[in-house]
Amino acid sequence: MYYLTSTRFKAACELRWYSATDVLKYVHELRDFILNGSSKLSSVYLPTLRYYEGSELFDLNKRFPDNTYYICEGIGSWNFRMQRLQLLSSIVTNANRLQRDYEGVSTLGNTEVSILLDVDDILSAFEAADFLVDRIEFENRYQLKWKPNENDTEFESESDTDNQQQQQQQQQQQQQHHHQDQDQDQQQK
Repeated sequence: MYYLTSTRFKAACELRWYSATDVLKYVHELRDFILNGSSKLSSVYLPTLRYYEGSELFDLNKRFPDNTYYICEGIGSWNFRMQRLQLLSSIVTNANRLQRDYEGVSTLGNTEVSILLDVDDILSAFEAADFLVDRIEFENRYQLKWKPNENDTEFESESDTDNQQQQQQQQQQQQQHHHQDQDQDQQQK
């Protein structure tokens, strides 16, 4: 169960969240959609992106997913990036939207190039882990403390946590010994 120290948790539950892996797949598919020719530039073939309501991913009794990254529409510039990409995609499949005179978009070709530039921006942000949220970041950002109990979706015993910490310490010690051995070998040469 989460113990709240911040009132922002409720806001996080109301926002849309995207799996970072799904976003990456989406931009790759969108890039392929643009680059693979005009014969399939129809909304039927347009890639889609699923979002999650915050409450689908987490609540007071369901811990934020582990070992995966999410993107929140309210963190960083992801909302603008995603909305712009979806708007430009809509223009490509509905050319009559060009009449709305969007800034910087005057032709279908110009729109396609803008999509490719936005895809590049998203790929760079993804690689830089720009505002990608994992469990640790989520709990730190919203000042949450997880206290497991038998009713929770995720239960992690103290002994499991202790075992994980011991394994990490052993790995660090092994790495230190390995580096020391390498240093001694180099000094002997």
